[in-house]
Amino acid sequence: MNSLKPNQLILFLFIFQFYFSQNRNISAPFSINIGANVIDSSGEQNPTNLLSSFDEKIAYGLPFEVGLSYEISDKIGVFSNLSLNTFQEGKNLDGIFLSEELSYWSLDLGARYYFYVLPFSRDSYIEFYGHGGLGVFNIQNISLTGNAGVGARYWINPAIGIYANSAGKFAFDNKFIQSNHYQYALGLIIRFNGNRYCNCF
Repeated sequence: MNSLKPNQLILFLFIFQFYFSQNRNISAPFSINIGANVIDSSGEQNPTNLLSSFDEKIAYGLPFEVGLSYEISDKIGVFSNLSLNTFQEGKNLDGIFLSEELSYWSLDLGARYYFYVLPFSRDSYIEFYGHGGLGVFNIQNISLTGNAGVGARYWINPAIGIYANSAGKFAFDNKFIQSNHYQYALGLIIRFNGNRYCNCF
């Protein structure tokens, strides 16, 4: 039997993804998320260096977040998210090691685009997405940000899921302390009514 050529394999994967992503039921569009977040505002330019000097530069005091999402279609969703955290004494904030604790909060509004769905069963699948939007955050005063990132949501069953999210937050008035930063989050999703599923099988 002839093996698949690379271009045939790519076409097959595209059709596979398109079929599954177009067949998710959206009769339960609302969900809430509750989780934890960590923040890197050390001035590090490369987000993949998250684990480099983790304890020195990552804020994780009171790392709470809560949000609400609404799925407009099987491709587009909108969300709002409130995050709380604390930069502890000794943390690296914009290249300076803090001599006191600084509190952080942010409120974000944005949209997600679901670009790939990996199904496991009718009730269980992973949604991969990119997102963008606007937000405000406060450390010493309030600043406006433009946000962008990627994430994934793993639905264990139609009502319960787990999410992982990353975001780059770019301050409009980027300055010391009130500066660009990365935020990473992990938590639980609860879907209202619990009856959204993937018509994949």
